[in-house]
Amino acid sequence: MIPRELSSEEEEELIEKISTTIVKSGFGTVALLYLESYKPLSFVGGQIALFYLSPILPLLGKWGQTGTDLVMLISKKENVDKIINRIKELMQEEEKKKEKEKRGEK
Repeated sequence: MIPRELSSEEEEELIEKISTTIVKSGFGTVALLYLESYKPLSFVGGQIALFYLSPILPLLGKWGQTGTDLVMLISKKENVDKIINRIKELMQEEEKKKEKEKRGEK
């Protein structure tokens, strides 16, 4: 797959999709730890991922383009920050829901 520049709408959609999936799967804290440590090397990591995954991604069809888009997304430090912030927001929302449920049960 040929890497392409994502529009801001595509970036926001992908950020929301990634963040929601991470929080729903229960990996919010682990993802935050990983993303915070990955952030300084985001561009280099993205380029290395493209280099090593380029021969494999075309074999995955539509998923290959999604993988390429994901690599391009996380190659920008500001997008990694957006993902981190969105995961934090979703985790806080989840905590508030749990607190409300606890109050409702008592």
